[in-house]
Amino acid sequence: MPANLTPDYHAAEARYRIAVTVEEKLDALREMLRVIPKHKGTDRLQGDIKRKISQLKKESIKKSATSRKTAFFLVDKEGEGQIFIVGAPNTGKSQLLMSLTNAKSDVAPYPYTTQKPIPGMMQFENIQFQLIDTPPIDREFMESWLPGIIRNGNLVLLLADLSSPDALEQIDVVMDKLQKSKIHFVKETKAEYQSDGLMHMPLIIVGSKLDANGAAENAGIISELYGQKFETVCVSALDGSGLQDLKQRIYNNLHIIRVYTKSPGKQPDFNDPVVLNLGETVLDFARQIHKDFAFNLKHAKIWGTGMYDGQKVQRDFVLREGDVLELHT
Repeated sequence: MPANLTPDYHAAEARYRIAVTVEEKLDALREMLRVIPKHKGTDRLQGDIKRKISQLKKESIKKSATSRKTAFFLVDKEGEGQIFIVGAPNTGKSQLLMSLTNAKSDVAPYPYTTQKPIPGMMQFENIQFQLIDTPPIDREFMESWLPGIIRNGNLVLLLADLSSPDALEQIDVVMDKLQKSKIHFVKETKAEYQSDGLMHMPLIIVGSKLDANGAAENAGIISELYGQKFETVCVSALDGSGLQDLKQRIYNNLHIIRVYTKSPGKQPDFNDPVVLNLGETVLDFARQIHKDFAFNLKHAKIWGTGMYDGQKVQRDFVLREGDVLELHT
C-alpha cells in the first residue's frame, strides 16, 4: 500500500534533516509522527520514527547526566499556528501577549522581565492560534536556545517601541541576530526550510505603544522603510487600537484556509472548520476527516464562491476559504 505522505509530513521531514540539536530533531520527529497518515502503508515508517524518538531521548538523558547543559525549552504546538513574539527589551511583548490571549505574563517598566517562553491562546473568529512571548534580544545578548524554538514556528511578530527614538535600531538588531541564526524573513511565504539551509519565515513588524506621545511619527517611518518588504502594523495593547487588524494579518500570513463539512440534507457547521494549507484539495480535506474517507472518496459536492450550490467536484479540486464540502464515497 502506498504511503501517500502529505506536504505537512515532508515539511517536518525537511526540518528533521537540517536539525542540529537533539531538541530540534525531537520536535521535528514528533511532528512527523503527528501528521503521518495512519494506515498499513505507513506502519513501518511510523515504527522507524518512534525508534528514532526513543534513541534521541536516551541520548538526551545521557548527555544531561554527564555534563552541565545550557537551558533549553520546547513549546508543544497548539491551535492552528504557532506565532513567536520577539523584540528588544521593553518593547511591550508581554503586554501584547496578555491583550491577545488568556496568558499571564510579568509586565514591568524595566527590561528583561521575560526569562522563558510564555505561551497563550489567541481566538480568531472560530479558530485559535498559539502566541509565545520570548526573552528580549539586544545587540549584546540573545538566549542561545531562542532561534531553535522560533525555527519550529509558523510566523514571527517583531515588536518595536513607537515611543522610543531607537525604534528602527530595535528592528534592525533583532532581525540581524535571527538572520545570523539561519532564519530568513520573507514576505508572502509559508514557514519552511529551503535548499539553502535556511528557515524561510513570514514576518510582521509590529509597532507597539501606538497610544504614546510621538508614536504616530515613528509609525509612518516604519511603514515607509519596511512596508514594501514586510507586513507592518501599529497597535496599542493598552487601548486595543490595531489589535483586530493584527489578528487578521496573522491569519493571512499563515497561508491557511477554513473549509466546512456538510452532511446530505443538513446545514453546514460553521463553528468547527477543517483547517487546510492554501492550495490543498478535496482529497486533503477528506484525509483530515478520516483516512477511510480519503481512500474511498469518489467525489464531493461543493458550496462556495464562484460555484453553483452542490456542484460536483473531483478529488484534485483546489479549495478556497469558506468552501463547504459534502463528501461522497
